[in-house]
Amino acid sequence: MRNYLQGWIGLIILVGTIWPGGAIAEEIVEGKVIKINLTACSLKAGKPGRCEGTLQLETQREGEVTKREIVITRDVTLMLGKDKVFLPSLKGTFATITYIVKDGKNVATTVVAQKP
Repeated sequence: MRNYLQGWIGLIILVGTIWPGGAIAEEIVEGKVIKINLTACSLKAGKPGRCEGTLQLETQREGEVTKREIVITRDVTLMLGKDKVFLPSLKGTFATITYIVKDGKNVATTVVAQKP
């Protein structure tokens, strides 16, 4: 009986980690922000960083330049150094972005940028 239960528990854990909607792996990408598409922004004084839209990131890997679109939601605080900023402030910066793939789109979970 004990082996039977251990087998079922193992199967449940395995399915939970590989099934869509189970554990979601985050990925990290770095590159230059070359394009911004702002769709909405919370304009509260002293509380920047809550914007929606997309940004296009230009990355280089093994000499190959690629472009990647990242979706920005209001849940993500946008940082430029130690300061919270609005999405348009990121254009031209070097950004490190952590994201998940959701519904086929790269959705940011963290955005930290530095001036070039």
